[in-house]
Amino acid sequence: MRSLPRAAILGGAFAFVLVACGSRSALVDGEVDVVVNPDGQTSDVFHPDAPFQSDAPKDAPHDGPLFEGGPLDVQVDCNEPTYCDPRDPGYVYECGVRVFQCSSLEECKEGKCVNPCVDTLGEDTSNGCEFYANEVDVTNATDQSAKGACFAVFIVNQWKTGEPAKIQVDRGGTILPIAQFARIPAGTGTSITYTPYDDSTGLAKDQIAILFLSRDPNAVNNGSTSPGALAGCPAGVTPAILADSGITGTGVGSAFHIKTNVPVVGYQIYPYGGGRARVTSATLLLPTNVWGTNYVAANAYARSTALGTDSDSAGTLAIIAQADNTHVTINPVADIVPGGSLAGTTAGTPVTYTIDKGEYLQFTQNVELTGSAVQSDNPVAIVGGNTLMDVPVTQGMRADAAQQMLPPVEALGNEYVGVRYRSRVTNYHYSGPSEESVPWRIVGVVDGTTLTFDPPVAGAPSSVNARQLIEFNAPGPFVVTSQDSNHPFYFAQYMTGGFPFGPVEGTPPDDIGGGEGDPEFVNVITPSQYLSRYTFFTDPTYPETNLVVTRVKDASLGFPNVSLDCAGTLSGWTNIGSSGKYQFTRVDLSRDNFVGVGGCNNGVHTIVANFDGNPASPTPFFGVTVWGWGSGRTYSGTDEANPASTRWVSYGYPAGANITTLNNVVLNAH
Repeated sequence: MRSLPRAAILGGAFAFVLVACGSRSALVDGEVDVVVNPDGQTSDVFHPDAPFQSDAPKDAPHDGPLFEGGPLDVQVDCNEPTYCDPRDPGYVYECGVRVFQCSSLEECKEGKCVNPCVDTLGEDTSNGCEFYANEVDVTNATDQSAKGACFAVFIVNQWKTGEPAKIQVDRGGTILPIAQFARIPAGTGTSITYTPYDDSTGLAKDQIAILFLSRDPNAVNNGSTSPGALAGCPAGVTPAILADSGITGTGVGSAFHIKTNVPVVGYQIYPYGGGRARVTSATLLLPTNVWGTNYVAANAYARSTALGTDSDSAGTLAIIAQADNTHVTINPVADIVPGGSLAGTTAGTPVTYTIDKGEYLQFTQNVELTGSAVQSDNPVAIVGGNTLMDVPVTQGMRADAAQQMLPPVEALGNEYVGVRYRSRVTNYHYSGPSEESVPWRIVGVVDGTTLTFDPPVAGAPSSVNARQLIEFNAPGPFVVTSQDSNHPFYFAQYMTGGFPFGPVEGTPPDDIGGGEGDPEFVNVITPSQYLSRYTFFTDPTYPETNLVVTRVKDASLGFPNVSLDCAGTLSGWTNIGSSGKYQFTRVDLSRDNFVGVGGCNNGVHTIVANFDGNPASPTPFFGVTVWGWGSGRTYSGTDEANPASTRWVSYGYPAGANITTLNNVVLNAH
């Protein structure tokens, strides 16, 4: 602890430079001299060793801060410790006054400036400085395969200081030439262009870089009009790996390792290319600093009963290590079928595997492992998915792959708000109900977890036990709550298959009509993990993009205003349930044939909340889920290999989340 200066005599003149009658942890390094003031009182003068700058790790990309930090020329007459104001994170405060400015690589935490990419590798949110991305396993079916298609990761710089993000990617310890495969997208739909990423200047604030990580040049379109059409990476882009970076079936793979000098948001999508890629899915990536050592596993969905062979549809689960010699124990709810170098086990019999940094275990099999307990001795990430799922499992018209990076048990909530994407029945040929009823899934963590729905949902479960999977259908919206925070559960939402939604071009059930979207699986974020600001990316290659926004009522100030950069303050809010705690609205960015809505369109967007601009207000909280899907209105022909065709595809992911500890529950795998 260091006493900071009260006053200094500079050149014989009395000048206040900084008064802090408390103490701080070392914000800067230097020496303290004792001087005598004109009134006879003594005080300390602090002499810094050098301009303040945090050291970045040697293996992290950095060029130093855009601007330096340091003490401010202010007087504070008090005897209190320094602290942080979350509304003004670039400064250290004391007695209501800014006393120290952090550098552009830092933010105030616990009364001092810290570099999140050095000290914590993130902000305990989905904003982080280190990520791992693995190409999800997808179907091998001859007329559906997306194996070897373009695999991409989106990186969004929303670091508040304006510091450019420097990005480094390696795989297996080999640093990859980022200028070769990183691009800055501009435009929308078929007019999108890609500008090379300049590593010397980095990624500007609120800008996105697309990292094209792999594409197998030997994987080609099968030449049919089926959704098996493969999309390559954009012309002129050489991906980081000229091969299929994923593995097929059960075994051990190698993930891409992404590091930055400031916290960023990451999403991965496979295959890249929107409608013409087919078998599409995406997920929000969780940075390594919020990974856990205890999970309840969740595959995307059950194996389709409408598809013919084992290779068509299967659950898949990937477990990624960030440290060498990581031991992962799984207590499965079903038999683990051996594959590759991985041994199997029977249901209820724990098995332990060992993997090193950047490696991942992959389990792809017909019987779901949803509900299995997973524990590890080092933090890991888990991605749940399906190689090709039909939702419902009996609908065989079309299918999509799925993937979501799962939160650890400690970050699961006991209350969730279920709001579906905008109904696809509007203005389209459809003879069913005016609102879609879609599947929702709950996976229990603690025995005897009671569930309450507001408003009541017909057919919904009243309780769930540890490792138990329950599925029900409902149009929403609703709130589902357990008895307390130590009865958390996992909650997922779904989009159903694209038939019968969409314009009629033939006589159903042929594959000419329908195709408005297709199956997708998305984590539902508990309101306890909502943020107050999001910068996110919507894929310009999808013609239909819909945001679902849910806001939380403050006990004193009511509901916050939520503003989207392209639309202004949002309206059309609807109450959810009888508690009065939550409201939702939906916002279209793009409709039909890539037509922007109300000044909005696909691309990079920022959405923020506030209480009438009052700086003394508490932090507002709201959640955002991004949905994108294809449309039959983008192409009037029947050749689905045509790039203009975007039917039978969808993607979805939460725009971000606060990944903090919400419970002390352990789901034992041993």
